[in-house]
Amino acid sequence: MDSTVAASSSTAIPIPFEDDGNSPKFSEISSTKVLLCTGSNSDINCLATVVTFTPTASQTSVDVNLVPYLGLGSNGPYFFQFYSVATAGGFTIHYSPRISLTGMTGTLKATDGGDTTPPDSQVDVVGAGSDANGNDPDSLTMGQVAYTAQTGRTRYAPMQMQPPTKVTHPLKATRRMPTSSVSYFTAYQSKPYAVTTVTPSWSYTILQGPNWAPTQSQPTGYYAASEALKRKINAKSRRGYEEL
Repeated sequence: MDSTVAASSSTAIPIPFEDDGNSPKFSEISSTKVLLCTGSNSDINCLATVVTFTPTASQTSVDVNLVPYLGLGSNGPYFFQFYSVATAGGFTIHYSPRISLTGMTGTLKATDGGDTTPPDSQVDVVGAGSDANGNDPDSLTMGQVAYTAQTGRTRYAPMQMQPPTKVTHPLKATRRMPTSSVSYFTAYQSKPYAVTTVTPSWSYTILQGPNWAPTQSQPTGYYAASEALKRKINAKSRRGYEEL
């Protein structure tokens, strides 16, 4: 737990934050709600929205006044949830480290469930300026970076390249990107660490049209039905058998 704060103080409590550089950036956020929460990482209990604001590029903290919310819970560990709505659509959720609040008068028991780190963040944002195939520009760019060189919870696999009109490469198959490694946990962990791999679709559109090749002439050498060859019928075929 990082610090102890008197919730009953009339002085506003500053909550620091920063832009991590990932999408969406502060300039792509339309609004952010800050919620007062308690509980473990797997059982988050958000009690109230304490402030709503729109972050700016230079902003590094937001002030909250907890006096109106003293009756929501008991003294103990709390943390703040930042719920942001992206301009392009979607949302992000981030959490502050836990702090210990004093001066709370409620009966709900504040707890951390034994967790010492904040809950995992969540990002579900529609890519701004997607192309005609629904690709996020970030995915098109990151798809050209080796998978093993990428970091973060979302990584991008190489995309389908524009097929050439002529094959100039050697016919021997070679890898364009290195293979990714895999490692396994050797002990039970307190929480999962999920990594999402995104494979962008084609960055181009295949043009379709009719077959412009000229029609071929009609076949020759056939004969009319009236000129069909006559066949001699033998005795077996008369009795219902056919000569093989």
